[in-house]
Amino acid sequence: LQVCANGYLDLDFSSEITSGGAGPIPLTNEPNGFIAGYQAQLDPGDASHPSDIYYYYDSSNNRFIVQYEKVVNFNDSTENTFQIILNGDMSIEYQYNTINKYELYPHPYGVGIENFDGTVGSQVSYVEAYLKNSFAVKLMQGVKWLNIMPTSGNILYNDSLQITTEYKSVGLDPEKYYADIHITSNDPDTPDYMIPVEFTVRGFTSPKNVISSIADSTLTLEWDSVPTATSYVVYSSSDPYGTYSIDSNGDFGSDSWSTDIIENKRFYYIIAVDSKANVPQIINIR
Repeated sequence: LQVCANGYLDLDFSSEITSGGAGPIPLTNEPNGFIAGYQAQLDPGDASHPSDIYYYYDSSNNRFIVQYEKVVNFNDSTENTFQIILNGDMSIEYQYNTINKYELYPHPYGVGIENFDGTVGSQVSYVEAYLKNSFAVKLMQGVKWLNIMPTSGNILYNDSLQITTEYKSVGLDPEKYYADIHITSNDPDTPDYMIPVEFTVRGFTSPKNVISSIADSTLTLEWDSVPTATSYVVYSSSDPYGTYSIDSNGDFGSDSWSTDIIENKRFYYIIAVDSKANVPQIINIR
């Protein structure tokens, strides 16, 4: 990344931007691909007001810190001291010790993050007296297991917009997960609304203590119940280390399966499932 004099970190090295005037976020105009703590027309080179910009990798806490120390606004004597902190958990912190310039024009300031083509961003503040001394802002990544589509939109009076939620259990341990869907709008009565989300990831164990028995010409397989299973699937094969296919010849009990004996040697494989929609038709055992 590049530490820029005008109060932001640049992750896009495709162009040199000398103007420090901030714009709304996101904006396709350059600069793009930035992390803005106090994006404004700053002048750390003002000889009459000595200032410094420091950077430090705090290895013990897994974070990278950039500090703007007593940097003045362009053609002004007011000093600003603030930090941009990149944490190892992907969160970003802006910490403001002293912020003294609040005029909105002709040099507004901006706070937020933006992607490399200026099409997606998160705006914390723009052309408003939001920052203050002894103040901090933290940006955190949304939960990875929950996607919301769309994330924004416009609706007419007395109209509605359908929101779709998508849940992903990949990489999650079996347990309950919690989040809030925060809806903001220009509704004068309820501008903010929280919808709590609870997501349960079920863990499956293999059916244990499988027992086979034969009565007359019927083979029965029995096993211990798997608590989170809603059903079971039985595969069979004539080769113990070959390809197993779903055996649809038998009948299920609560925790058992029975079938007519059709040959002298047959091998079975049982799995617990919560839905048969994505069950493979064949499995290979080596």
